[in-house]
Amino acid sequence: MTLADVLGTALWSLSRSRTRTGLTMLGIIIGVAAVVSVVSLGQGAIANTEADISAMGINLITVSPGAKMSGGFRTTGVTTLVPDDALAIRSECPAVANVSEGVKTTAQAIYQQKNASTTVEGGSDEYPLVRGWRLSSGGFFGPEQVRQAAKVCVIGELIREKLFGSDEPIGRILRVNRVPLEVIGVFAPKGQTSSGQDQDDVVVVPWTTGLRRIIGAKHLNSVLLSARSAEQVPKAVEQVTSLLERRHRIPPGGENDFSCQTQREVAEAQEAATLLMMTLVSVVALIALFVGGVGVMNIMLVSVLERTREIGIRMAIGARSRAVMWQFLGETVVLTSLGGLIGAALGIGVAHLIPVAIGWPTRVTAAPVVVSFLFSAAVGLFFGLYPAYQASKMDPIEALRYE
Repeated sequence: MTLADVLGTALWSLSRSRTRTGLTMLGIIIGVAAVVSVVSLGQGAIANTEADISAMGINLITVSPGAKMSGGFRTTGVTTLVPDDALAIRSECPAVANVSEGVKTTAQAIYQQKNASTTVEGGSDEYPLVRGWRLSSGGFFGPEQVRQAAKVCVIGELIREKLFGSDEPIGRILRVNRVPLEVIGVFAPKGQTSSGQDQDDVVVVPWTTGLRRIIGAKHLNSVLLSARSAEQVPKAVEQVTSLLERRHRIPPGGENDFSCQTQREVAEAQEAATLLMMTLVSVVALIALFVGGVGVMNIMLVSVLERTREIGIRMAIGARSRAVMWQFLGETVVLTSLGGLIGAALGIGVAHLIPVAIGWPTRVTAAPVVVSFLFSAAVGLFFGLYPAYQASKMDPIEALRYE
């Protein structure tokens, strides 16, 4: 019995009861579709995270203040970074290319009769280099404006749209916490991060302006750094950590009152969480596929029982046990393979609909589609063996007498 004969007989047998065949395939279809769509969603999330890293700058290092230990207790909300820390990093850390003092708050930006709640960030004249952010119009403030705590700002594209619309914003005055700021530049659009934060919803001022005029504080919220190359990021982190430990008088083995975080660490944390969720949901989908396989086996056992006389006739006219076994095994594999094909197509369709429906990114690749299809075929092979074996071991005489 050739492969073509097996496939032809299988398709003919399955077509005789289309409703039962469709319902039997349903578990396989749902399982494969779930695996393909979930993996595509996870891969899309990982790709989006990588895009965020590129947008933020792969060499970016963020130094953040941490908690202190006082009297054996951890004190929270303590500010530990000062402008002199950033100055020391500039002069004593050769692996660091650019430094931007970080100041951040939320405030109302007002222009004429329009206002918008936005993020106000303070930075140095090196801020665009650290963030890898170009301007679409105007210019950025220089070191002299930083020293003078000048009342100037550069705005994101979203703020430009909210406050100025089609008007030219360069040279206009907007107010932040009653401080008048001249708009001297507009950032090129960057869009949202994978966490949903809109990077274009921002007003950037000199960090001195932010500290003295807008917030009225003495400490920095962060220090943003960029290493000279991606390869020197670990070295830059080591140099900055060593320097700040000396400046903050951290004893040997003591806990630092600051932290250095790289974009790669952020990405790895996000990717690990995404992979965990993707794995858990995929396991559930594979369990559904396995349960679908059990259903296929049950249906095939019923089919063997219903076709007992047919099996007896075939054996009586010379069919061997091997041919009977291949007949039923072929039906099972064809059944699950068709379910796998339909499920893969459905999963690809769902993966393409998700960004349109809810805005989550997806990325369809060949690997999960092929693996899911092969797994569905393997399920048919595994769960079809027992019914096929039962059919091949029938006694022809008893089969012919079966009513």
